[in-house]
Amino acid sequence: MIIFQNDKFRITEVLDHNYTYSDLKGDIYDPELNPDICPEELKEQELEFEKKVETEGVFGYELEKIVMGGWEHIDSCYGFVGDHETNDHYIVDEYKTQIQALQFRQFNFNSDRELLTLDDRKLIFELLAKGLRDKNRALLYRRLFGGFDNLIPHHGILGRLIKDRGVWSYCAGQSYPDEIRTVRKIILELK
Repeated sequence: MIIFQNDKFRITEVLDHNYTYSDLKGDIYDPELNPDICPEELKEQELEFEKKVETEGVFGYELEKIVMGGWEHIDSCYGFVGDHETNDHYIVDEYKTQIQALQFRQFNFNSDRELLTLDDRKLIFELLAKGLRDKNRALLYRRLFGGFDNLIPHHGILGRLIKDRGVWSYCAGQSYPDEIRTVRKIILELK
């Protein structure tokens, strides 16, 4: 179930199929660690907990970003038993805070490739494709939209390709035209 979604991120609530009772319980029902509670009462609480797991289920929350038209995992937290007040859950609030931070912080192409949205890729393409011939424009498009992120090397100069307040730009150290040519070459040749 989608709890929250905007144009770049979403938070979903999902069934947790990978839980174990020992993970969920931890040491909560251990009489040696709870000497102030009578063992019979602890056993009764443990059985009530198991019944709640069986009747209400176990859930998790996932934070995802849109990449190339599909959703990609950023963060997740599982093991929540029953009474899942979806919009009031503290994990949902934490993920909304993460989304705010991700949307408004400065990105750079080297360290934040896994967070690039389709819109980011379009803006980077527009920035780098200016003045390219058709053959190289098509190749640049394939590199940026074709799943080649892991093949594009992490050169320092690519870290100067930045996104600040939603706008992608290139911060040249010396000669903007020369450095843009170098950035294109790295992405086009994958070396």
